[in-house]
Amino acid sequence: MTFQAVYHRFDSDRLNLHEGNELDLLASAKFGHAVVSARYADYRADTFATDTHKFWLQLDWIL
Repeated sequence: MTFQAVYHRFDSDRLNLHEGNELDLLASAKFGHAVVSARYADYRADTFATDTHKFWLQLDWIL
């Protein structure tokens, strides 16, 4: 199994405004020729866009 966590801080190029933060989580496991992944993204808006939460599953088949 593999676990990963990534944190992003979004700032504007102009005026140095803080636009928001995002936390991305990933867990994946290999079973024979298949890799199953679960992903989660959590964006917390400050001045840009709206708060967004996403979760998805992914199945990859390796030849």
